[in-house]
This record gives sequence, C-alpha cells and structure tokens, in this order.
Amino acid sequence: MNRKYVREINKTYLAEEKPENSGRYAYRMLLENRFCFLLNCESRILDGKEKIYYDVTGMNCLADLCASVPLSRQMLTELFCHLKKAREELEAYLLDEAGICLDARCIYYSLSQKEFRFLYLPGSFPEGNNALSELAEFIVQRIDHAEPEGVEKAYRIYEEVWTKGADLSVLLEMEGEDTPSLKQDALEEETMIDPKGVEEYEETYREAFRKGEAQRPVGTDPQEIFSQEKLVTPQKLGALFRKYGLFAFLGLGGVLYGMILWLFSLTLTEQILLPAFLLAGMAGLYFLARYQLDKKEEEAQQEAIAKEKLRLARLAVEEEEMENLREAGEEEEHTVFLGAGKEKRYYLVDLGGQDGERIMLTRFPFQIGKSREVSDHILSDPAVSRLHARFGKTPGGDITVTDLGSLNQTYVNGLPLDPYEERVLELSDEIQIGRTTFQLRASFA
Repeated sequence: MNRKYVREINKTYLAEEKPENSGRYAYRMLLENRFCFLLNCESRILDGKEKIYYDVTGMNCLADLCASVPLSRQMLTELFCHLKKAREELEAYLLDEAGICLDARCIYYSLSQKEFRFLYLPGSFPEGNNALSELAEFIVQRIDHAEPEGVEKAYRIYEEVWTKGADLSVLLEMEGEDTPSLKQDALEEETMIDPKGVEEYEETYREAFRKGEAQRPVGTDPQEIFSQEKLVTPQKLGALFRKYGLFAFLGLGGVLYGMILWLFSLTLTEQILLPAFLLAGMAGLYFLARYQLDKKEEEAQQEAIAKEKLRLARLAVEEEEMENLREAGEEEEHTVFLGAGKEKRYYLVDLGGQDGERIMLTRFPFQIGKSREVSDHILSDPAVSRLHARFGKTPGGDITVTDLGSLNQTYVNGLPLDPYEERVLELSDEIQIGRTTFQLRASFA
C-alpha cells in the first residue's frame, strides 16, 4: 500500500485511493456507520479522484509501537481479541472480512484508550493471501522473549499459519481466550532482593576498583552469601504467625466450642468428642497455612539467590576487564588516542535546560514520547504526544528523525516535519519536540 498522511490543524489522516473493486453497498456501510474497532473514515475528491481519509489522530501503528519496545503478551492478546470483535462488527453489516488490512503499518493502537483499530477497504486486498503470514512473522520477530507464555503463543500462531495454512477464522477461534493481565504479572514478578543492600554492595565493590584493589568487600563473597542463603528477609507478619498462630487457631477452636454448646444441646459423648475434632481441625488448618507460607518464602528465596548469582557473575566479568586494563596500562607507557577502537555515541542536549540535560541515544530505533509503555525516553510535557518522534540510523551511519504523527509536530532547525516524514540529521542540528529544543551531538565511548 502507498501510504500518504495528511495533517489538518489538530487531525491526522491516512489517505487511500478508493479501490476499483469496492462494492457500492460495502462502501456506503463503511462511510455511513461508526465502528468501534475499525478506523473512522470519510470520502473526499481531490484532482478528480475519490479518496478515503482514515482518522488516525492520537494513534500509532503497530510497527511503530514495536520499533524499539517488544510486543508484550497482553498486547498480543488484545490484538486478536479486538480483531475478532472487528470481524463480528463486519458480519453484523454483512461485510466481507477480506477487506481488513493485516499489515502491521495499518493496524493502529490508541495508547490512551488501550484498543486496536483496523483499516478496512471495501473489496479484498491484492496481497490478502500473504498478509496473515506476514503478520505472523512480524509477531514472532517482535514478541517479548522475557514472557515465555507470549513467546509460546507467538510461535503457535506462526506454526498454524505457515505450517498448517490456517486462515483468519481458524486463528481467531484458537486465540480467543484471554490471558492474565500485566498488572497481575507485574505483582507476581516483583523482586524480593533488598534494593538498598544491593546498591551498597555495588558501590563498595566499585570503590574497591577505583582504589586499585581487586578484592571483594568483606562479607560479600559469593560462597559465603549462598551458604547463608538469607537474601530475603522474612516478613514480620510471617514470624508472628509462626510464633503465635497455633495459639490463635486453638483459641478460635475454643470460641467455636463455646458457641456450639450455647446454641445446641449435646449429649455427653458429643461433648467429649467435639473438642477432639475441633482441636484436630484447627491444628490441621494451622499447619496447612504454615506450609503455604514456608513454600512461598522458599520460592522467593530461590528467586533472590538466582538473581544474586547473575549480578555477581556480571561483577566478576567487570573485575576481569578491569584487571586486563590495569595490566595493559603497566605494559604500555606511550600515549594513545582515547577514541581509538571506540564507537561514536550520539546524544541530545536540552538547549533550554539549566543543567544541560542529555538524552543518550543508546540504541536505534530510539523513540521519544510521554508514554512509558512504548517510549525509550519520557518527556513530561503536555505538548508531547504519547509517541512523538523516532530517531534511527541508516546503513551508512547517518542519524535520522521521524515524526510519528504527533499533534504538535516535530521541528528540525525550525522547519516542521510532515507526519511520518524521515529526515537525515547533521551534528549540531536543532530538534524541537513539544516545547523542548534539543541539539544533536556525538562523543567517543
């Protein structure tokens, strides 16, 4: 598809020519109705040709969202869930699902409303047979490998499409089930290592390197740490439960026994057997709760130990590198160029900031906006869009900037960029994003 974006005051449109094979009924249904999961559109005639203008204001295409941030499992689930609802909307108006464009550049997502919207053209796409295969390949390439369930789901989709030749209907039926929310996953994956202790350890370790002492601080030897296995501090509530929980359960059993005697008339045998049953039941409940508590703390302990091992392994590599540098410095006494063998690193300097704030372009593509979900750097400015601009690098090493359909546009040396226009930058060029002006600079690192 030949995409063309048009900006009009505070609106951004994606303009597409009306297809010749579009049926009159389907075309009228698309223009005269408002769909929840399809892009709203209108018809315009320019230069004697009729075009469809799709409203993409405040939305970003799936390809841009996953340019620098991987596709999460939750977003993958929402993609197929909303695609299924879009198809149900089309069925309600007797429209053919073949008109849905499955190109990642034509699938839009609203970061504010947390929903996908799909581009629909009356009539089928010429590349419709391969669109689903390309989408499955895109998902496999962009899925977040830190989420095993998401990876499994992505490869299952890929296998169904590429190996078994599944169509969209089969895929939507297979992927219709929801998965747990990311908020719940985030709570389950919270680190249990004491952040203050880790920071103190790293600071002490780095201070030793600065002094030239390649030794670990006292009490931080890995063997000593893992033999103690006390990386997770027991919760105060858990300690109180272990100490007084049995008495609490027994007391509760006594209260129940008294209430039963007060409410019911029991025989002598029942009065003798009832305390035994209550005692056994309350003791069983206590030990069951204690088992669950111990199991949870043990899992947290094992997780903390694993993370500590990874951190110490990284520090061991750092220690080896520092030792190599120290040996190289003792062997060679001649002056060397500091930039030799170093990579040129680019960064943005805030020209209006008093402290000269720097934004390091640590990778490419590098995206700037105010959304924490899809931006590599957050700008807390109401004039900045959720996904405002993207910095890239050409095969020749040139740095580029692209406006991502932002409301207030992106400016280079005072000149505005069109939506999704890419421009090559030179060192010292000024880039305005929202109300902040940056200057592109570089250094050796």
